[in-house]
Amino acid sequence: MTDLKILLWPDPRLKQRSNVVRMPGLWDKLAGTMTELMLAAGGVGLSAIQVGCPYRLVVSKFAPAMYNPFISGFDISKKRVTEGCLSLPGFYEEVYRHESIQLTCQDLDFKIREQTFTGLAAQCFQHELEHLEGHFFTDHLPSAVRSRIRGEVQKLKRAGKYGK
Repeated sequence: MTDLKILLWPDPRLKQRSNVVRMPGLWDKLAGTMTELMLAAGGVGLSAIQVGCPYRLVVSKFAPAMYNPFISGFDISKKRVTEGCLSLPGFYEEVYRHESIQLTCQDLDFKIREQTFTGLAAQCFQHELEHLEGHFFTDHLPSAVRSRIRGEVQKLKRAGKYGK
């Protein structure tokens, strides 16, 4: 699994909805490799779809690996935050995120866990769970900003500087 790479936007695989993980134990090695990739890239979270594996698995700096996570509650207030993504390196934009979320998931033993997250952890999990649904943080941005980013990415690709 060490040959896994983080997919770069606008790779169409990032738009896939992720499948439910039904069998525990098979994914532990993937979770470990994803954690290594995330840390090496300087990230705080990574979803399996970002490495081309369309299953509901998320790793982060804030909690152990999570299977089948979903937001089961949230604080109604939202905060404007600056956000980036390992699948779009070097780009940061402002989006709105709930300040506090209740997350329900299965842990590596497939036991159900519930936990409340605030601040950067809440932002991270909202971002990663959107990946599991085939959404990208740029979906929150005005079309003109998305177009600007797409143009900059194309320019970086032509110069051989995107994804290096």
